[in-house]
Order: sequence, then C-alpha cells, then structure tokens
Amino acid sequence: MQLESEQSGVLLEEVIDRGHELVMAAERLNWKWYEQLYSAMFYTENRPTGLPMRLMVGLHFLKYAYELSDEKVLAGWLENPHWQYFCGGIYFEHELPLDSSVMSQWRERIKRVREAWRFVLAWENEEKRWQETACATATGVGVNKNDRSLCPCV
Repeated sequence: MQLESEQSGVLLEEVIDRGHELVMAAERLNWKWYEQLYSAMFYTENRPTGLPMRLMVGLHFLKYAYELSDEKVLAGWLENPHWQYFCGGIYFEHELPLDSSVMSQWRERIKRVREAWRFVLAWENEEKRWQETACATATGVGVNKNDRSLCPCV
C-alpha cells in the first residue's frame, strides 16, 4: 500500500520494532486468504472498487482487538507506524486514507453478503428436508443420513 507516495520518504521498516506483536502478526497472517474471501464483494470487472483489502481488514482487526470506535482506530493508525505496517503500509502516512463512514459502509456491505449467504444456505437446507420428507412419504423408505443411496428420490 502506498497512499501518499514516496514524498514522505520514511519507510515503515526503518522505524518499526520487528519484535512488536503487530509486526510479527502481520508477517504470520495469511493476507491472501482475506483477499480471496472478500474480493468478490469489492471487485468490479476484475478491478478493486476501493481501498486495499489489507488496509480495510487490518483496520477492522485493530478496531475489534482494541475495542475502539472507527474514529479512534483511524486516529491510532495515523500516529502509529506499527498499525500502518500491520495494515500493509510501506511509507509512514501523514494523512488518513479514508474517513470513518467508509469503515461502516464496508462492514454493511459484508453484512449484506453474509445475510444473503445465510438465506441461500437456509433455503438449501429446507429444500433438502422437504425432499427427504417427500421421499419418505412417497416410498415408505426413511432417509438414512449416513447413506443417502437408500433413498430413491435423492
């Protein structure tokens, strides 16, 4: 991530403590997994629709880990090079890359997608139960959950 460009010239790697818990966590976390998990929600025509995914995931991690409001997590990010590094920063930034409303919009978008998936999964489970009941009623053969091959309808 390079929001301000190289104008500031202060590389985060030159000012962070490599033993800091967030620096070590940043190295251990599988950021690609988060990218893949959320990319479908935030990409249009194979291009990202907004800010870097690692920044958004990192800010939310910090928000919940330290029990902070959106405003306070952004204020902390602005003054803490370890937080900026954790969120994928390369250079120390002196300006916020977003305002707090973007964080709440991001959470709302994720929430809507999660709700849609819950609906789809609930519908599939209900449909499966209906098929099992219909099969048992029609054939007199109950569905063995360990061996679905006994049900001629499934």
